Amino acid sequence: MKKKQSAFTLVETIVSIAILSIVLAMVYGVFFSVARSTVAGAEASVEVQRQRIALKTIEDSL
Repeated sequence: MKKKQSAFTLVETIVSIAILSIVLAMVYGVFFSVARSTVAGAEASVEVQRQRIALKTIEDSL
């Protein structure tokens, strides 16, 4: 009797690499979307802080 060798076929390997590529592309997109949102949030926070300082300066001068 021949022993069945357990190994991955070429088709299985190609399919798994394709699935992995799709998942990595999705993760890449999400990562950079979050990074852009973080930068936009930080910029908005700085602008709000500047406006608060300006308003406080105006209030103090009155």
